[in-house]
Amino acid sequence: MVSDSELVGRLREFLSTSDLTTTTRPSIRRQLEQDFEIDLKNKKAFIREQVDLYLESQQQNEEDEEEEAAMAKCGDLGTKISEDILFGINFLTFCVKDFGSSGMSSIGSPLGASIAGSKSVVHFVGSL
Repeated sequence: MVSDSELVGRLREFLSTSDLTTTTRPSIRRQLEQDFEIDLKNKKAFIREQVDLYLESQQQNEEDEEEEAAMAKCGDLGTKISEDILFGINFLTFCVKDFGSSGMSSIGSPLGASIAGSKSVVHFVGSL
């Protein structure tokens, strides 16, 4: 008889090289029966549980990778947002300095900010 750990090891190996969109639990069991040359009908529930655990771990790995990729992009995006904010602040400072007392009621910036007269009121209408 094959041990559960041997069965799990071979099952994971098989699943890692299989097309998970077409592989079925019965085909997995049949492949394991063929590999170990034994009948595994009495292990159906165990195999089903192990397949589910494998799929859950794969899903978690994919989510972790997506989160890491998003964080990496966020680092770049954070830099870009910081640059945009600095540009917007510089633009607003320019507007206040040059136009603040000229009687203009509103001047828009790239960030959707506006300046009302010489009060330098900034209102952000977008979201980051």
